[in-house]
Amino acid sequence: MGVVGWHTVRVPGGLTDASIEIAREVATSLKGHGAAHVHLIKVCDDTVRFLGFWPDRPSYDRFIGIAVAAMSRDVPMHLDLMHGEYVSGGDANADILMSLT
Repeated sequence: MGVVGWHTVRVPGGLTDASIEIAREVATSLKGHGAAHVHLIKVCDDTVRFLGFWPDRPSYDRFIGIAVAAMSRDVPMHLDLMHGEYVSGGDANADILMSLT
């Protein structure tokens, strides 16, 4: 069964072209680490959400292992570059019941 994870970042003062470009890089990185589908969603003028669909829990767990190992540098670095603050994450608590492609 696939899983879905999401992460929301708010950029105080609003999204800029530069912060959106960094968000696109993050979304591309998620896809490159095994996500079957990744959606970058503009929630409002200052908030983006990354929605990642993973083919199965083991593939997501492998990604989490990579992310945890890099957490001390990569995640804060991306947030710093976006001048954003982390709002919330789903941490793959939601199961995908059906997927149509």
